[in-house]
Amino acid sequence: MPGSFKQDPQFPITDGTLILGRRPRCAIKVGLVTSEWAVLEERFLTLFAIITSKVERSSAGTLSFRDNPLAREIVASLESASVKQGIVRTQCKKNMSTFVPQLDVAIKALRKAAKGRNRTVHWLWGITEQFPEDVILCQSDGSVERYREADFDAIIGDIHHATTLVLNLYYACEDFLAQQGEGPTE
Repeated sequence: MPGSFKQDPQFPITDGTLILGRRPRCAIKVGLVTSEWAVLEERFLTLFAIITSKVERSSAGTLSFRDNPLAREIVASLESASVKQGIVRTQCKKNMSTFVPQLDVAIKALRKAAKGRNRTVHWLWGITEQFPEDVILCQSDGSVERYREADFDAIIGDIHHATTLVLNLYYACEDFLAQQGEGPTE
């Protein structure tokens, strides 16, 4: 777990442009945090699409799901994660209320994962020879935290957990709609 440390004055912290390139193993982990987060965001939008979709039955009897691309784009364009989550929850409550408790668990996991992701992508990184394999998170208040590869692995694990919960809920909603033979109204 990342943590504060007593900085040795003999080893100053260097931050700035391309600094993560001097810690390539940690740089790879930072890249994985951001790419895995993108997957989670896309899966969450896909969940929204299924919650607000209509089911159509072809003349051959097969079911297909038709989502509302405009609604999906509107939700995707929102900056606030909590607003997105609120919209998805509202639609779930309206269209598939039995899944709200499962959605709440997924949102809780998503919020936990967001904390690590946000720290990873929104703060300044530095290095010090005091910890030659690690990186230092430099916060705006002047505090610093040491991050090891395992710390990024934990963040990635939180993101994977949230993604799994979202996907499981998606599949449960898909099965529910298939059993119903018709989806919620737009």
